[in-house]
Amino acid sequence: MTKENALPENSENTPRVPSQLVPFFPGDPRINRKGRPKTVDAIRKLAQVIADEEIDYKGETFTKIELILRDWASSRVFEKQLAFVQYAFGKVPDQVFSDGRDVQIVVSWDKVVNGPHAS
Repeated sequence: MTKENALPENSENTPRVPSQLVPFFPGDPRINRKGRPKTVDAIRKLAQVIADEEIDYKGETFTKIELILRDWASSRVFEKQLAFVQYAFGKVPDQVFSDGRDVQIVVSWDKVVNGPHAS
């Protein structure tokens, strides 16, 4: 390699490793010390705290969950309306009207047509 083609040691053309690809080290500020919640109960508790926060909306004070439920109730999206009704009054039970034992299917072959000239 000639001196003309050689790159200097600290050149801008030298590939650099992005900071997020560097392994963690003790005291690294990127480490999430709190971590994710360990259980669903912890998530539920956090969601309840957030839902209970108060917000001033159009001159009135509401909780976040109250605004969400009001949005669902007045929405034109069926899934939101259904979720609102299910939270308000409970889920409609999935009932099977027949367990299959008392159902009888009868097929009648009284007049079978075999072709265009059949009588």
